[in-house]
Amino acid sequence: MVRYSSDTHVIVEPLTRQPDADGVMLGRKELGVYLLLPLEAVGVLDDLEAGHSVGEAQALYHRRHGETPEMEEFLTSLERRGFVRPAPGDAEEPQRLASPAAKAFHFEWISPRWAALVCSKPVLAAAGLVVATALVLAWSNHSIIPGWRAAYFPNKTAAGLLFLMFLGLFTTLIHELAHLVAARARGVSCRFGIGNQLWFLVWETDMTGIWALPREERYLPILAGPLADLVTASLLMIVSYLNAIGWLVLTPRVLVFGRALLFVYLMRIAWQCYFFLRTDFYYAIANFLGCKRLLHDTQDFLRNIVMAGLLGIGKKTDQSHIPPVERRMFRIYSVVWIVGRGLAFALLIFVQIPLFYNYITLVVQKFRDGAFRSGGGDSTMPLLTGLFFSIFLMAGLGLWLKRLWPKKGQSV
Repeated sequence: MVRYSSDTHVIVEPLTRQPDADGVMLGRKELGVYLLLPLEAVGVLDDLEAGHSVGEAQALYHRRHGETPEMEEFLTSLERRGFVRPAPGDAEEPQRLASPAAKAFHFEWISPRWAALVCSKPVLAAAGLVVATALVLAWSNHSIIPGWRAAYFPNKTAAGLLFLMFLGLFTTLIHELAHLVAARARGVSCRFGIGNQLWFLVWETDMTGIWALPREERYLPILAGPLADLVTASLLMIVSYLNAIGWLVLTPRVLVFGRALLFVYLMRIAWQCYFFLRTDFYYAIANFLGCKRLLHDTQDFLRNIVMAGLLGIGKKTDQSHIPPVERRMFRIYSVVWIVGRGLAFALLIFVQIPLFYNYITLVVQKFRDGAFRSGGGDSTMPLLTGLFFSIFLMAGLGLWLKRLWPKKGQSV
């Protein structure tokens, strides 16, 4: 039986509307659900909201565009997202579709007014001054920039690695909280939790609500995390410079761990430049270019050139349906994509592999020297390190496998 017959009247829920190059971004803030619809589809919703029945809205669409839309599929899809529902007594089926539940947002006690003060222009200007100062000092004294050896602990190895692991969790937490505060400054509610990238645990901030903002207001929430990393790294570089010139005296231990912390921050900032991944910098660029599938289309474009074109492997992906403006954008972005790949390979060869190799060599040497014998005097810290890492890895693996496991009613 047809759920939305021609005589059915529809209730359109209160929706946020944000004009976009490809139509209008509609959303329900309390559900955290957003959908980009073309102007023609939005016109149908306007007709339904004005009190027209499904059949009347369909006729009005045909009169304007010369086509008859498929209303049943369209409205059912919107109802699943909580955008519309049949008026009481008008639905032909007795059972309603399950309506999305309102999301539980986190850190709502952070008021937009307070967050706006934290993200105000004077604060951002001060942050810019700190970064500029650090860049000048680093240019004048390259020694304050740590290499991979800053994360290498040949002595007290377990304590150093445990420090780096906790450091990674804590600094990532600050990174994500910066996103959240910047989003709250724009009045956007967020969800905060623990997720995974492959089998690694990570903090996550769900700020889907920024799509209800004008495009120019999305940049600060998107870039707040990298900005927090950059400012903190800059402060560490300034402290390192003051120590190098003798204006500040740091103990050897503080200096070692400070340089390790700076190395972690610099690697995270470099990771944001992996433009072949969906990093914060990628989302900022995609927002600037106004492309919804920038990464996907760029990869198809490069695959067409390299794999199908030069190597003759596979078939070319047809991109003729993509608007000329977007085709020009992903051609430009393909250069950025290649730069990001080059940076990733450079860091792999000159930073990550040497660091990994030296740790493997160190472990082998300690095994030969009997440093890991049972009952040894320095066995507690390696045990804690291994236990923490195992719990961390197992939790990440569990979340990864949960995402891979098909949900009920879903095919593999």
